[in-house]
Amino acid sequence: MTTDVVIVAGGTGGHVYPAIALALHLLKDGKKIVFLTDRRGLFYLKPHLDVLHPVVLPLGRKGVGLSGLIKLAIQVFRSFFISLKYVKKTKAVIGFSGFPTLATLLAGLVMCRTLYVHEQNAVLGKVNRLLSPFLKKIFTSTKKIARVPKAAVDKIEFVGMPVRDDIAALAQGSYQTPTTCITLLIVGGSQGSQSFSDVIPKAVGMLPAALQKRLHIIHQVRSDDHTHAAELYKQQARDLPHLTLVPFIEDMAGALESAHLVISRSGASSIAEIAAAGRPVILIPYPFATDDHQRANALEVTARGGGWLISQTDFTPLNLTALLGDLLAEKDGGKKLLVAAQGVKGGYEKEAIKRLAQKVILV
Repeated sequence: MTTDVVIVAGGTGGHVYPAIALALHLLKDGKKIVFLTDRRGLFYLKPHLDVLHPVVLPLGRKGVGLSGLIKLAIQVFRSFFISLKYVKKTKAVIGFSGFPTLATLLAGLVMCRTLYVHEQNAVLGKVNRLLSPFLKKIFTSTKKIARVPKAAVDKIEFVGMPVRDDIAALAQGSYQTPTTCITLLIVGGSQGSQSFSDVIPKAVGMLPAALQKRLHIIHQVRSDDHTHAAELYKQQARDLPHLTLVPFIEDMAGALESAHLVISRSGASSIAEIAAAGRPVILIPYPFATDDHQRANALEVTARGGGWLISQTDFTPLNLTALLGDLLAEKDGGKKLLVAAQGVKGGYEKEAIKRLAQKVILV
């Protein structure tokens, strides 16, 4: 069967979610697609397996040292040959970063297909820089992007970040400042964050009892940290009436809709979904992200007045308590939250999915 486009994404939810959004949009328009991912990416595709029927490439996490590099090279080599089967039957290939993109786009290069990538972050990733000489276009989520090779500058085209339809629908609504109950949504990236599980319960426990009693916390926590986080909340935040701890938030649209304030890592996909919902956000960039791209992403948000940035070094219970106490205080009637909600929403590109779909189909 000949397909219109091969879509490849794997690794983290930040790569996979925008690829899912594009795939579902194209299928709705009657296009034929093949979706390639890796073992980690398959986790985020679970709700869409019956629709997307993804092909799983034999790629896992990058190992350590020379043995890790050799293992990775073998996995990429095997994935390259699997990709050839699907690439030879398509017109174009678009990758969403990571090693699955490397393997599949190399297959596309050998087959002389039209090649694209979509860069989610404010810094062009290593794989995308490596492939840049062979790409027709490099689509970006941000209007400014760093680390672009000089020879590839003319290939850059801003389209925005595709988000899933259920989250995009939230853009039609408006932000309501909290009155009695305050819903705090905590997402540590696609797989949670260990430091969040330690710092946030302690910070909440340091808030005045009257404020704690108004909180409803939805906290995405890694399975390994669930018991630890639950115990900390129990010990530290004794006046907290409502707590939901989950390893993965399947209904992110519902969680965002209910939230008055979000605490999050600053992966580009997470930021785009928060922007679509128009929710004020406290961002803690993951300090070990390649090229420090999460900090660059967070600075884009704070420059619009859409939230607050706390570096990992400054992410302490005392500092977070001070910020939460200031933002959630009744004295300003939620004005700071409302202004930030408007600022973060200013970064949402509602036409992103349509722009990207049109570009990859018009080969």
